[in-house]
Formats: sequence, C-alpha cells, structure tokens
Amino acid sequence: MGKTRNKIIILVFLLSLISVVAESDLSYQTFDVQLEGEVDLDYTSSRSRLVDFTSELSFFPKNYYNQEVLKLDLNSNPRASIKKGRNVVFKWRDVKERSLNYGFDSDVKVKMLIPRIDKEIAYPNGFILEENIPYTKKTEYIDINSDIKDKAKEITRNSDDLYEAVFKIAEWIRQNIEYDLNTLTEEALQKSSWVLENKYGVCDEITNLFISLLRSLKIPAKYVVGIAYTDSVEEGWAPHAWAEVYFDGYGWVPFDITFGQYGWVDAGHIKFDESFDSKKSSVEYNWKAVKIDLESKEFGLKSEIIEKGEKILPFVSLDVQIMKNKVGEGSFVPIEVTVKNLQPYYLTTLVYVTSAPIVIGDNTQAVMLGPLKEKKIYWLIKVGEDLSSGFLYKANVGVGNNFGASAESKLDSANTYPVFSEEEARFMMKRAEQGLEPLLEKDVREKKEERGNIIGDFLDWLFSGFDD
Repeated sequence: MGKTRNKIIILVFLLSLISVVAESDLSYQTFDVQLEGEVDLDYTSSRSRLVDFTSELSFFPKNYYNQEVLKLDLNSNPRASIKKGRNVVFKWRDVKERSLNYGFDSDVKVKMLIPRIDKEIAYPNGFILEENIPYTKKTEYIDINSDIKDKAKEITRNSDDLYEAVFKIAEWIRQNIEYDLNTLTEEALQKSSWVLENKYGVCDEITNLFISLLRSLKIPAKYVVGIAYTDSVEEGWAPHAWAEVYFDGYGWVPFDITFGQYGWVDAGHIKFDESFDSKKSSVEYNWKAVKIDLESKEFGLKSEIIEKGEKILPFVSLDVQIMKNKVGEGSFVPIEVTVKNLQPYYLTTLVYVTSAPIVIGDNTQAVMLGPLKEKKIYWLIKVGEDLSSGFLYKANVGVGNNFGASAESKLDSANTYPVFSEEEARFMMKRAEQGLEPLLEKDVREKKEERGNIIGDFLDWLFSGFDD
C-alpha cells in the first residue's frame, strides 16, 4: 500500500511598512545640502528704483550635539554683502537686475546619537529652569485651550515617570491624529486646537499639537525645523518639523511623532533651526523701493548623500513565537513578540510585522523600554481560506523594528488541521497579556475540572477513615 504524502507550499507574505525614513539604522550620514532662494522684481515705471533689499535667512544647517557643518558656502547673484550669525543676512543696494538670488552649498555630517536617559525622572516636577519657562508658554499656533489641557491630563493619568508621560502623549497622537497632506492646501498653518478637533494634519501641525499637550502640563518643549529623508514624497528629501523635550539632567531630547522616533531621531534628520512657535518664517525680507512689486518664489532645495556610516548594532532584540501552530483554513492565530532593551538607558522603538498571511488591525506598535527591560506585545493574524487538500502550507511570520532588529518563525496550516476562531485566539492572547499560561478556554475548563476532581479524590481519601 502506497504512502500518502502532503505536498508542501511555502508562502511568502511581504507587508507594506509605515511610510517613514529610509535606512534609519546607520551610525551617521554625510550630506551635500543646497538651497536656492529667488525674489523677482517688477519695475512698474521708468521711475522705479530699488534702494536696498535685505534677505535674512534662518533656514540653513548649524552645529548641534549630533550634527557638524563641514562646509557652508554662501552665494548670491547679483553679488550682495553677506553677514553670518545665528541667521545669514544678504543685502543688496541700488541693483538694476530683475531678480535677486541667494543660497548656500553645504556639507553636513549627522550622527545617530541617542540621549542616554538612564534614570527615572519624577513627573510631575514643579521645578523649571528660568531659561526654559518660555518653552512652557502658549503661542499663536502652539495654542492651549481647555480641550488640550483635559486631553493631556487624560493621556498621562497614573504616570509618575516623565519619559513615560511624554511617550504616552507621542503615541496617542500617532494613533489618533492622521498624517494628511490635504492640510497643505489650506491657506495657513493650522493651530494645535484645530488639529485636535479635526484629528489630522501634516508634520508641523502634528508637532504643534504634541508641543501644546506637553506645555499644558508645564513640560518644556521646542519646535524644530530642518529637512529629512522620507519615502512619503517623490523627491525623497523634504522640509520637516519635529520637537525637542527638556529632561532635567539630560537636556533637550528629540521626538519626531511623524516618523515614530521618540527620544531619538535617525541620521537622516538635518536640523536647521529651533523656535518657540511654528510661525517663525524661514526667511524675512525688508526693502526700500520706489514703484517696485516683489514676488518671492519657493526655495529650491537639493540634498544628496555623500557618505554612509556603518549600520548600528541592534539596540534591542526581538523574538517571535506563534502561540498556536498547525492550524486549519481561516484560523485566527495569536503571535507573541518579546522586545528586549539591550542598553542601560531608556529606548523606544516601533515594532512591525514584516511578513504574515493577514494581520488583524495595525501592523505597527510602539514600545517603550526602561534600561535593560523587556516587554511582550501581541498580534492576531489570520490564515487564508480554501486551502487545497493534500497540501501543507508553510508561511514565514516575521517582525522587525526601526533599529534594524528582526526575527521570524514558521506557521504551518492545512485543511486537515483544527480551525481556531477569533474568539478562541483572543482568549489565548488575553491570558498571555495577563501573564497566564496561553491556553484555549476549553483547556482552562478541563484543567479546572481536573483540579476539582483531584481535590475531590483527596478529600474522599482524607475523610474515608471516618466512615467507620
């Protein structure tokens, strides 16, 4: 009699990941960054005259703790007098040309440095450095109303750790405020209160809301602008905004809500400027003229990578376990991922499912880890319907994170294996989340019945001597 053999089919599922930065696991990157600005002049009569014109530019790379400007060549056409301080001032006098051009060509090295917060900082903390008090105040666009105050208190309720409180606010925004480029078509930047009410915005508006929520709790936070690499725009590089939050004893710590980078930013962020409010313009014009109309054009911004550093060692480790293997068609399967912090300081990371049949819900979760701590997180996946008879299906279930760590396991399915419902799978997952043995409900009942029978037999034995 011949043997029956199952044919094996290996399934490969690649899931689209969140639209964020490319290569966030590099130790450093060096960039060539160029900017061109232009102002057109319309001489409306024969008496038109430009006495002087000043362009004051704040939107250019500067030295910061993780960033070094290797070269900054300033240029203008026609030739202007140029003074560089915190801003760059281009000044023209008595020119006849119909356009004024200015800009820079720079080389910038950005390192991937994570502030090493290795101790819990008490929250709330009534002490604020005098120099940081302005970063706790509302502004025109980073406004604070009763809704913002109430939401901030709700999010951070029961938190006594500053890092945890800031993380909770960042993650609430990521989960509840949609990144939507439609607001770019609005006439003006939207205030924080508008973003909270409408539940969408772009990076600067999302950053506004993050800062407003923090400042409503008297946590100092500043607004940061620069450029960053993202696959959400065709050009790759785009102007970008993120925040920095003050941690007593450690200084200003970056948080980029749009990219899901909390407590750090990757080496694809080039910082240009910082301010109290997002209203601050990147360039300001002042002029004296007779019968001249002006038209300012958008910046021409170019950036390319000159050099890439080596990949960083994974800051965290990942392990994925399939909690119920060998399942039938249409089964729901819980998976458990252990995320371990390998560093002696706080870390946050986005963990995402990179391959699986079908993921139920969001395939990305943010995890905050204390020094050398670990956490378990869970997903529910589903096996496809209509599996062919006589075939064994093998699928990779993989996870990764934005520090470059990864892990995977194998899921077997066939139409001869038992089918597990969503209710059964969620019951197992809930027990695991509570630190209990991840059993099916029927197995729990059987164990209770077995335990009850054992106790009953013991009591029968114990009291059997009294029957006489």
